[in-house]
Amino acid sequence: MRTRPWQLVLLAVVIVLALSLWQRRGQPPAPPTNTVDRTSSSPDAPPPRFTWPIGTTQTYTLQTRRVVHMRGRGQPPSDETFPLTLSAHYTTTVLRADGMLVSLLTQLDGIKLEMPGEPAAQAKLVRDLARPFLQIQEPDGKLRSLRIHREVDTIGRGFLKALAASLQFVRSPNGGSTWQSEEMDATGEYTAQYQKESDGTRCQKSRVHYLHVRAAQGLVPVSQLGKVTGSLAVTFTLSDGDDEAGRLLAAEGRDLLDVDPGPDMPLVSSESTFSLKRIKTTTVEPGPIALALLESAEYTLSPLLQMDTTDSDRRSDEQRVHGASFDQLLGALRGLPTTDNGSQRAELQTRLSSLFRIQPETTKLASQTIVAGVPEAVAKTVLGALSGAQSEAGQAALVDLLGEKKLSSDLRQNAVAVLGLSDTPSEATTEALHKALRDTDPEVRSTAALALGNAAGAQRGASQVGAAEANVDELITLYQAAQTEDEQLLYLQAMGNAGDPRTLPLLQTALQSPSSAVRSAATQALRFINATPVDALLAQLLAQDSSSEVRRAAIFACSFRQIVAVLPSLQKALSSDKEATVRQDALQLLARHREIPAVMQLIRTAAERDPSPEVRRAAAELVR
Repeated sequence: MRTRPWQLVLLAVVIVLALSLWQRRGQPPAPPTNTVDRTSSSPDAPPPRFTWPIGTTQTYTLQTRRVVHMRGRGQPPSDETFPLTLSAHYTTTVLRADGMLVSLLTQLDGIKLEMPGEPAAQAKLVRDLARPFLQIQEPDGKLRSLRIHREVDTIGRGFLKALAASLQFVRSPNGGSTWQSEEMDATGEYTAQYQKESDGTRCQKSRVHYLHVRAAQGLVPVSQLGKVTGSLAVTFTLSDGDDEAGRLLAAEGRDLLDVDPGPDMPLVSSESTFSLKRIKTTTVEPGPIALALLESAEYTLSPLLQMDTTDSDRRSDEQRVHGASFDQLLGALRGLPTTDNGSQRAELQTRLSSLFRIQPETTKLASQTIVAGVPEAVAKTVLGALSGAQSEAGQAALVDLLGEKKLSSDLRQNAVAVLGLSDTPSEATTEALHKALRDTDPEVRSTAALALGNAAGAQRGASQVGAAEANVDELITLYQAAQTEDEQLLYLQAMGNAGDPRTLPLLQTALQSPSSAVRSAATQALRFINATPVDALLAQLLAQDSSSEVRRAAIFACSFRQIVAVLPSLQKALSSDKEATVRQDALQLLARHREIPAVMQLIRTAAERDPSPEVRRAAAELVR
């Protein structure tokens, strides 16, 4: 049997290919949910600071082997096995670190690879794996994404993602010896359990269970997939000290996984082992070539939460479009009945986004059609599709439309809003948003500020920190020049979208304002900022601010934080805040974490004793 190239990738890609077939039977994928960390240690302990000195460099020897099995259900049943073995030197260097993200330059060299298939395919994979790449993680070690050279194909990207994910070590949120963390790996999202041994130098990691499995369309709940079983056992050997970049001395692990997607689909199983041992540690000054990778257009973001574009993605888009042209889809939009509840319009918008991805030239036709004039509902749907395509061509079309002064104020405002929703905003996109900040239309200006904050947040998430900070600098300047309270509120909201730790001093000053509206906006703006004082600030506001509007804003901000850090404040708010609306908000947020025994007991108490009938009824619904 001749081995096909895609069969040499890791289990993630195999599962995606299987799921892309399985989901055609009509099972809709569910959107990803927010994740939280949980720990068995005292929630009152302050979270530690994680130090990542710039230039810290670690070199390890790496050995890894993965074997994927696909077993058909036919008669006779087929059984295909795809092994891959790699050894190399694995080197990481801290290029950038702040309160939100750490960027590690990573290099594999001295690669020795064994796999079935043609020599040319093996040589291509070795070249791809030898390219440096960036690991982007939170300061506690939780991996968020990679930045990989655009010439690295799906096979190489899948390997690098799986490798980096298997080596991630997420630190305890409060220094305890036992904790849990919800993490991503090549297969999906799972709950990890960590247990430090008594001497403190070794830590055991295991997988409790999978929450979601990754597919080309996004994260699919395990309950929709079928049956997922297996085990993960990793032993980390750690050194003492505050330098998180140098703490990992060794890691050794084994990961077993079995997936039964359901009838008519092959059974998929994977067994992987890896061993990492440090052989050298040093400190170097990152050079300009290495630092350029942080912003280089030659490197593209590869989030763990999303699959990179693959042949299966394109096939999915082609099936969704089903051969329709732009004119045909536009005609269907125009012909929607007035009785449509929005589902048909949403479906057509999704089909248009797929069309814009597989035929980028149609984005220009879309912008020309909007300029020529179509009903507003149709135009807004096409704008949403251009944004939903998440492509450079889609962004370029929206930038062109933003410059069309003859469009209505409402449409230009809509174009600005969706332009700010790009996961990877281009330079042209941010330039257009900067220009829109000075538009003659005040509604366009306001929307552009919020969109620029969104864009800065996306850039920071992609480790394009320089570009993100330039955008935030503009928002800070506008906030400091604000003449009215409405302007202050606008720029506070925009800075909140960005989540830049450098805005914290401004927000702390705003929290002293006599205006409850200003304090509320500043409180909400804390939600994405990863800095030590934030959780304590939110706790103080929730306990002490005289305005229920501000206290509710604090609960809103807490909904974006790690539950461990804010749990005591939320528990106190539910049990003792004088305003029913505040207690109701606290109840709804705590309800997301009913697996924590103390939370469930508090909800039961609220169901029995809360002064408000509405709160008691809501709590009673949660304990049924």
